[in-house]
Amino acid sequence: MASKLNYSAALENARMDAITTTVGNAGKLWIYKGTQEAGPGTVTAQTVADTSQALLDMLAQAMQQMQAAMGQHAQAMAMHAQAANTPKRIVRDPMTGRAVGVEPVRTMQ
Repeated sequence: MASKLNYSAALENARMDAITTTVGNAGKLWIYKGTQEAGPGTVTAQTVADTSQALLDMLAQAMQQMQAAMGQHAQAMAMHAQAANTPKRIVRDPMTGRAVGVEPVRTMQ
């Protein structure tokens, strides 16, 4: 089924109102993994369990990706903080003596 049908806003709202009228304001959306069941009476507990597990697996993967990204961001922020806190000296133009930039000073350890 196409997801973007370019309906007018009025038609889209009318369709949503019709769904709310039919289902009520507390309707449930069931998402299934695999083939679509023939009807509500043919859904098995195994189908629901498989679908739930698939959704949990997807959420776990998304959380791992977010955790990895947050780790990379934290590392980058630490590097920026270190660069900002490194001692620097002013670099001057040899002809005019005007400041043209800064460079980090290597410290002896």
